[in-house]
Amino acid sequence: MTYTVSCLDVFTDAVQEVIRSVAPQGFEFRFAKTYDKAEQMDLVASADFILAGGATVSRDMIERAGRARLIQKWGIGIDKIDLKAARARGLPVAITAGANASPVAELAVGLMLSVYRLIALSDRKMRQGEWIKAQLRSSCYQIDGKTVGIVGFGAIGRMVAHKLRGFDATILYYDIVRPPQIVERASARASSRSTS
Repeated sequence: MTYTVSCLDVFTDAVQEVIRSVAPQGFEFRFAKTYDKAEQMDLVASADFILAGGATVSRDMIERAGRARLIQKWGIGIDKIDLKAARARGLPVAITAGANASPVAELAVGLMLSVYRLIALSDRKMRQGEWIKAQLRSSCYQIDGKTVGIVGFGAIGRMVAHKLRGFDATILYYDIVRPPQIVERASARASSRSTS
């Protein structure tokens, strides 16, 4: 038996090929070319499984998806999925908690470095033919020895702390629920603490 997975987000051909290459046998993927409502409605009509990242899964889409067995959200935010309609149909909605924690944490650390080291400004000035080395000496900072505050210590917050370990920064976090000490130590290996 072949199952149809309708991916509502628009992906490049290269990404589509990666998805197909790791899927088990018996799954056929249909990928959206646009976010046009008519195309999205057509995709869900034949779906056994609906895969959505940033795409909206509305009430009328859920009602049209008569064969659907599951709505799988790539990510954790379910605000674009009509949960009441899914519940009324008895259609489960699943998330991928933590799946994107590492890339999001890498981006957060990259942005910290970019701000502290004025990378965007340096790049822009260099492309304009200006060398701003003197300005950078007095305006750049390093993460080493600094205290970094993290608001929220879920999968992404813990991964940011983990990635900052190599920078010898002191990590402080705030979360409404303090994780077990073993999680704190494994994530940060620094003076982490909850202020809750």
